[in-house]
Amino acid sequence: CPKLGIQPFVKSLCDAEGAAFKPYMSTQMSTAFDLYIAILNSVCTCIQKMLDWEGSTWCMLNCCPACQYCLEGEEELEVRMLSCIDGNDSLRCVE
Repeated sequence: CPKLGIQPFVKSLCDAEGAAFKPYMSTQMSTAFDLYIAILNSVCTCIQKMLDWEGSTWCMLNCCPACQYCLEGEEELEVRMLSCIDGNDSLRCVE
């Protein structure tokens, strides 16, 4: 992942817009980006609270492997689960 500093990024934006670069623009861009990240985190937190996705055990309590999930009235599969053992050198059916 390439890294780009704020000043070269602001200079490239100024160049694309045809505006002259001024040193205070880097500070403004840094402040604006920090505010953007703070707002984004706040919105994500609010969404998680509204959907009741809080807590460290939420994923464990609400997620299950697709191969283990069965619906009522669903036909039973001939092979319930396929698993790979020995680094994908052999495929074994586990029932």
